Amino acid sequence: MSRYLTPSKVALLCLVSLYTEGIVPNKSAVAVLSFLVSHIVPPRSTAVDRAPAAFRRDRSHAVSIDELEEVLAYHASSVPGRSVWDLLLRKMWLLDCCDALEVFFADIHAIVEKPREEQILDRDNGIAPAASDQHMLLGRSSPLGAFVRRCQLEFTRLQFHDSVKLWRAFIKYRLPTYRAWARRHPSGEQSAVDNIFVELGMDADSYLGQVVYGNIEGELDDDGAGVSTKDVEQLLTFQVDELQRLGGRVSDEVKDQLEYIIATGVTVPSMSHYIRFLDAWRSGDYPSSFDNLHRYFDYTVHGRDRSFYQYALLNLAILHADFGCYTEAVSAMQEAISIARESHDMDCLNFCMSWLYHFGKAFPEEMKDVQSTGMLGSEKEGLAFLKAKAKETESWGLLSTTQLSEAKLELQNGDSLASVFENIVKSSYLNVTRNLRTAMGPQLLLQASVFSRIGLTHNALLQCEIFRECYAKGAPLDDYLKIAYRGSQLLSHGGGHKRAMARINDISPADLRSLKASQSWAYYCGVLKLQRQIHRDDCVAAEHLLNQLQEMELPDVDLALHLSLLEIEFRLRKGHHQKAMDIVEQVAHFMQQDNFDVFVQVRLLCFKARILAKTGLPQRGFSLAMRAASIAYRSRVLPGLWEAIGVLAIVLLSLGEFEAAAEMMESIMPQVLELDDRYLTARSYSVLVDANMGMAGNDSKTKGIKGPMRTNKNVTRASAYIDCAYDEYEAIEDVPGQCEMMAKKATVMHLQGDPVLANDYAAKLTNLETLSIPTKPYKLLDFEDESTTAACKTMADRAVGGFSTAELDYIPASATDPAHVRFHGSISTKLPNNWRVERTGYAAFRNRDRGVWLFGRLYWDVDPYAYLALRVKSDGRRYMINIQTESIVNTDIHQHRLYTKHHKVAAAQPDNRPEFSSPLAAAAEASEVSDVQDTIYPGGIPPSLSDIPPAETIITESIGSTSGGSGWETVFLPFKAFVRTNHGEIMEPQHSIIKNKIKSVGIGLIDRVEGPFDLRVHSIWATNGMSEAEVEEERRICGENAREVDQVELQPARKKGSPEKGTKEKEKEAKTKTKGLAGLKGEWEQ
Repeated sequence: MSRYLTPSKVALLCLVSLYTEGIVPNKSAVAVLSFLVSHIVPPRSTAVDRAPAAFRRDRSHAVSIDELEEVLAYHASSVPGRSVWDLLLRKMWLLDCCDALEVFFADIHAIVEKPREEQILDRDNGIAPAASDQHMLLGRSSPLGAFVRRCQLEFTRLQFHDSVKLWRAFIKYRLPTYRAWARRHPSGEQSAVDNIFVELGMDADSYLGQVVYGNIEGELDDDGAGVSTKDVEQLLTFQVDELQRLGGRVSDEVKDQLEYIIATGVTVPSMSHYIRFLDAWRSGDYPSSFDNLHRYFDYTVHGRDRSFYQYALLNLAILHADFGCYTEAVSAMQEAISIARESHDMDCLNFCMSWLYHFGKAFPEEMKDVQSTGMLGSEKEGLAFLKAKAKETESWGLLSTTQLSEAKLELQNGDSLASVFENIVKSSYLNVTRNLRTAMGPQLLLQASVFSRIGLTHNALLQCEIFRECYAKGAPLDDYLKIAYRGSQLLSHGGGHKRAMARINDISPADLRSLKASQSWAYYCGVLKLQRQIHRDDCVAAEHLLNQLQEMELPDVDLALHLSLLEIEFRLRKGHHQKAMDIVEQVAHFMQQDNFDVFVQVRLLCFKARILAKTGLPQRGFSLAMRAASIAYRSRVLPGLWEAIGVLAIVLLSLGEFEAAAEMMESIMPQVLELDDRYLTARSYSVLVDANMGMAGNDSKTKGIKGPMRTNKNVTRASAYIDCAYDEYEAIEDVPGQCEMMAKKATVMHLQGDPVLANDYAAKLTNLETLSIPTKPYKLLDFEDESTTAACKTMADRAVGGFSTAELDYIPASATDPAHVRFHGSISTKLPNNWRVERTGYAAFRNRDRGVWLFGRLYWDVDPYAYLALRVKSDGRRYMINIQTESIVNTDIHQHRLYTKHHKVAAAQPDNRPEFSSPLAAAAEASEVSDVQDTIYPGGIPPSLSDIPPAETIITESIGSTSGGSGWETVFLPFKAFVRTNHGEIMEPQHSIIKNKIKSVGIGLIDRVEGPFDLRVHSIWATNGMSEAEVEEERRICGENAREVDQVELQPARKKGSPEKGTKEKEKEAKTKTKGLAGLKGEWEQ
């Protein structure tokens, strides 16, 4: 591969030669010269915005023959009937052999004027100057003249075999135009390859032609002659600039192109190692990025070559920081600063100091050693130093960034807003006058934060829209993600969650190929979803999202603080007040001087006051609310001020100061509405409701006519505020808030003497409560999947020397039965020859431990579900459902009888025992003769373990037991009815199942009745009721004549604060619901 010359440059040289001959008319000269200059003059590497043509040129290193034809075919030349394209073809095909190419390059210097020394020498030797009327001469320093001189110099440097390669590549380059050339010159005899063949009377297919050129028409460019080192360097330089500026990864197209270039044997510049380093770095491949960084800098880290050593350390420090090696990053950056000072490399020094400052803001703990040395001084001193150095070196980008950092520092400390806006305007002036488009993203992001803090949410959202419309193209990916998240967050606060998710999802997957970008995008999406799930009171989803986000740990202090505030809100809603208070204390302790934020301080004080109000100590939060309001007012943090006033009003309500609370809230409601924070607005309206109802209660005690009138007025206003609060809660899908408003509305209607409306609102309250309860089933063990069977294990007394057996076999689907698992074996009560074993006769199976994952041990979380459902085909024996949770005592198990009634087969009887009329009678007999009954059940047999199913147990079945029935039945067991046991003995005190940490679910047989057993299990799941999908599956498996379970039969756990039903209503519902359940004992005995 040549250093510079390629076939396309030979074609451009021919075009330059045509231009100097004067055959390009004036009207076409501008277009031709523009085309030449755009492909000859290299693009400016410092340009911020590249033109599309420059971008295409760097992506495609050679000028194609089609591009030449497209530009030149429509421009007429000075020769009648011929275009510039026709003359260019003639010029290229006049180079009919390798010798002609040599002559062309030897004489090309004639179109460039001679230097002054040669002109003086020619005049002294009597050589007349060339006639200027033959062709124009190019200036030696002009773009075209420099291009011609460079081409001639590079051709002179070529070895003979390299010049032959160039000639072969030029033949293949112009070969597609042979038909057009032959059509315009029908009389000329010229070979498509080499005119020597015509003179020798041979063709390219002859033996000599095959030896010299081979099958040149069908060969690919596998020798690299079509690419020069200069082209590859330009391509790599452009890609490095794009990667550093935008922060993405190398596209697949460029990767393929580079691989092709390397495959042709081209000498790849060292810049390729830097591109590999950047691509591996963005993809998260730490070893490869570290290795390629060493390769690019010629192993300067080991060789300690001081020429570019500071830049190697700079890149190394950034690499370490991105992969969490903070100590190594600080050490490398300190060394880079020292070397930059020694070598007086001010650009590198300024960048290192700026990076170290921002690193200290993100990780103050890692900078304690550096701060103790006094290298950076205080934050203000560091910013002042950076500003001074940026002005000295005219580093306008650094100066703009420093101005924004100073504005952000003043904003966090609660300093003057005028000073904040002054620094922002200074940065904006630099960005506009110096065309610093990449700095517009941080500027608009900071402006959005400032407007949000002073209550102008619409202006904050406008800043995000300005960036999207004007500066998104060509902006760094990190800025694009942050502003997209900021805009989505503002939309979500205003109730537009769908729009917020649509905006964050607009980011192309191709832009998220970088590991850091992908993690940031996932984190932003997770925060938005977490905020929505908290409002929707979906505890399972919120807990899951919270755990995932906490494990990600992005290096951003603001995001970490925001996540902590969301967790406090979540714990406060769930009633975990102590946990919420602990988080508040942790965040307050974490907020040191280096990452102090006055807005977060105000939010923490408000949260602490709200926690005290929730725990019945609102008066203790008075000083906290006053302090928060004072700090927010002094710092002009208006959202925090309105929230603090709302908390203060709650304290006043607890003290009976209803009028003062109402006046305070009514005075700030216009500003709260302007803030466009639906949650804060709803809470403010709710406080007004309580205040007006309190005033109505006080007025009702007043004697005279004015008392009732004022009472009605206050109740009416409270009713209107309830509607306003409900609308705000509905906009953000806040289910608990809607329920609270409906409960208050029903109470108000009841007080106003309207029982019809009160009942209507109570019904709406009941419907709203069901919204926060999952309606879809949660599969625990689905045995239609064969892998579920493999994930289970069996247990029997054979493990301790007994003789019982247990097996678990997967049964594929058939024409009558779905795929399921068969739990079968035989029970034996024979004792082994071991004095330690006192009892035998049990068998069981359960799922294996679910293992661990990135965030800890895997559990099933069924906290929002009320029932455990099983679809089984039973032989009528006394099976037990076993649930094991994460408990202090690992051997504790919660048990419940598996009540079935479809198949009733007699248990196998020993020869010396009488036969019983039913399995229940046999089980009762076995229970009566058991000598350990008093030990196992000292307080009596619990209902859920007895032989008679409790009324709360729901069983569906196929009506026909022998004909028309499938034999499958579905059993619903309430979680609250499970009994805590240990080794078969009931343990005291009893406590509910820890439903959010279930380790295993299984079925056991401990009736100690000898003989075979056979239980078929289709699936086990948690549910709150029969959804439409479950009903369809029930009919499919249990048969079309399966006894239906009404939705009202499965009552989910009622929430706190819900009105309990009366005794008569309960009795009435019991009569209607127990269709198929009433007289269950009698049906069992039948």
